[in-house]
Amino acid sequence: MPVSLSAAGLSKFFGDLKVFSPLDFSVSAGEVLVVAGPNGSGKSTLLKIAAGLLSPSSGRIEFHDAMEIIPKENHRRFLYMVSPDLSFYEELTARENLNFFLSLLGRKAEKVTEALFRVGLEGRENDELAGFSLGMRQRVKYALAFLLEPKFLLLDEPTANLDETGIKIVTDLLAEQKKRGLAVIATNDPNEYAWGDKKLELGR
Repeated sequence: MPVSLSAAGLSKFFGDLKVFSPLDFSVSAGEVLVVAGPNGSGKSTLLKIAAGLLSPSSGRIEFHDAMEIIPKENHRRFLYMVSPDLSFYEELTARENLNFFLSLLGRKAEKVTEALFRVGLEGRENDELAGFSLGMRQRVKYALAFLLEPKFLLLDEPTANLDETGIKIVTDLLAEQKKRGLAVIATNDPNEYAWGDKKLELGR
């Protein structure tokens, strides 16, 4: 069923410091929204609000499935976020991390090996993340995205620490995402602006 995301009058303050205010935007199924702007303009904050990790100071943001608002308590069934701030457990292997988070979400641990191969981690499935580079850890996050197949995909600094092969993983994921739902990307990399069907500029 078609999904969409909309925000109206959205603002965020930390004390007297205004991060952004007010924002109105919408994203429909098959679209990618690029949230652009310099450091400190509120890109990551906006994605955290969308993910339910922060509350807005005013306004609202809503997720829709077939024109019906998805209740907040059900958001995690439909949504997945990749962010430098979110990490897995270093003492667990790549496979154990994916199995653990799938179990938390009530999902069967199927195709884990296939997902790790897809992000170029073949042969490292049973290695602890403590020995992984930042780029490899980022790839594990994308492996979980391939497994979850979310309707709503949020990417904060999507190519951070990734090489050219890793960037190709992101573009492949976005191509698939547009077929099943929508995506919102926070970036200040002009090379990534072209990935968006819409652009929201912060800090102007």
